[in-house]
Amino acid sequence: MAPKRGFTLIELLVVIAIIAILAAILFPVFAQARAKARQSACLSNMRQLGTAMRMYAQDYDEHHVFMWWEWHIPLYPYIKNWDIFVCPQSAAPRPRLVEYRAEDGCRANDDAPGTLLVGTFPTNAPDDIRARGCSKVAPRIYGHYAKNEELIANYGYYRTTYSGYEHNEAGWDTTADVIIIAESRARGEPVPERVRAAFGGITTVPYDLAPYIEPGRTNWNEVFAMISDRHNGGFNAVFGDCHAKWVKHEWLYTPQGRFAISPPISRLNLPDDQNWP
Repeated sequence: MAPKRGFTLIELLVVIAIIAILAAILFPVFAQARAKARQSACLSNMRQLGTAMRMYAQDYDEHHVFMWWEWHIPLYPYIKNWDIFVCPQSAAPRPRLVEYRAEDGCRANDDAPGTLLVGTFPTNAPDDIRARGCSKVAPRIYGHYAKNEELIANYGYYRTTYSGYEHNEAGWDTTADVIIIAESRARGEPVPERVRAAFGGITTVPYDLAPYIEPGRTNWNEVFAMISDRHNGGFNAVFGDCHAKWVKHEWLYTPQGRFAISPPISRLNLPDDQNWP
């Protein structure tokens, strides 16, 4: 009877080395596939947001939602699913649901003194963030999606000075090449070298950014810094005619990219670090 033969130590080490090499090759592929799936899920969410924005505008005489911080609230009746406002690839916290009652005194930050917010709304804001006169955390969603306030409310399609009023879409020459929703950077995301100056030179984002594109005292670098590149160096965007697609972050620096954010400001040919009028 022939003696039983087992694996030698060398053979076991060779097998382990082969498995380790295969794992090193396949794990990045699996990670890329997972990121691609999250990008597709995010794009699907944004398509639905674009449809909701379009339905809202049709119901309100071609005016888009004017709220800056809480724009997800008036869009909810057209979606009926709070998860749509979350990008699966974002590192920002998932929103939690908070109940708001009339006695809490909470109003939309852009609408005070306006209608009290009554109902259950999502928020991922830190507990110390309050809207005007509100006794609870503000119902805001940071670090996921950002409405293009520069186009919709600040400068509109033609103005070259700040107005602060909502603009009617009926006055736009085109909707297919202007962005109404992009993606906001989240805490911990790397900051591209080209826009680090807008963050004071830091290399990673220290906090989840606002749910709208409008940094305050605005210049192009600040806008570019606000918009995420979490999906393989790019971001998903919803355009005014409701179509959504992935675009490379560097595209924002082109004339077409600048026009998509703010048509009138793009015509001024301002330096990237010069504040807008």
